[in-house]
Amino acid sequence: MSEHLAALLERISRRDPDAMLKFYDRTASRVFGVLGTRIADPDLRESVLERVYLEVWETAHTYDPEVYSPGAWLITLAHRMAVDLHDGAAAAA
Repeated sequence: MSEHLAALLERISRRDPDAMLKFYDRTASRVFGVLGTRIADPDLRESVLERVYLEVWETAHTYDPEVYSPGAWLITLAHRMAVDLHDGAAAAA
């Protein structure tokens, strides 16, 4: 599975929308679950999920299989966005 996701990321880096849809279909439920550990509001969680996949689209060219597996790279992006959102909300309070 990891090799398949890596191949999809490579295609996404070349702006292949079909690869993006496949990548989303295979990974979104896991990302949504990870976001749920940090974001209680389902609407906000959905919004952050969209931002995560926009970030995938924009930064797939930076993915390095020597550093992360595709799943770990994606979950790291999602976790960072959730933490940034949480830290930003805490700072605003």
